[in-house]
Formats: sequence, structure tokens, C-alpha cells
Amino acid sequence: MRGIVTNPTLLESTSVMLAYGTDLFFVPVAPSRTYDRLSPDFSYGVLIGVMAIIVVLTVFVKQVSKKRELNKKWQ
Repeated sequence: MRGIVTNPTLLESTSVMLAYGTDLFFVPVAPSRTYDRLSPDFSYGVLIGVMAIIVVLTVFVKQVSKKRELNKKWQ
């Protein structure tokens, strides 16, 4: 083996490595697995739905909290 060359990729968790010498060895390297890749069957609809539910619940809980605080002040 004469040398090793590495280079980052557009994915944060992946880089590529080339080892050269008598032969060439090229491989993507992901030390912490590929956490920033989504599978092809990823459901964006479910993600958007969950985010919408979280926003609605946040607004609801904020209103309930204000109402409870006001009721405590009146007691």
C-alpha cells in the first residue's frame, strides 16, 4: 500500500476513503453509522402530521396553563 486518501461527502456522517498501491480499495466510511440518511420509504406525511399535532398541543397546553394561573390568582 502506498497511501490513503480521504475526502468528506455531502452527508455529515459519511466520508470516502481510497487506499492505493498495488491495488485500489475505495469505500464509504461512516464511523457513527449513517444517521443522516432517510430510507426510501420514509413517510413525510407522518412526520408533518406529528409536527402539526405537537404545535396544536403546545398551543392548547399554553392556553390551559394561562387559565389555571388566572384561576389561582382569583382564589
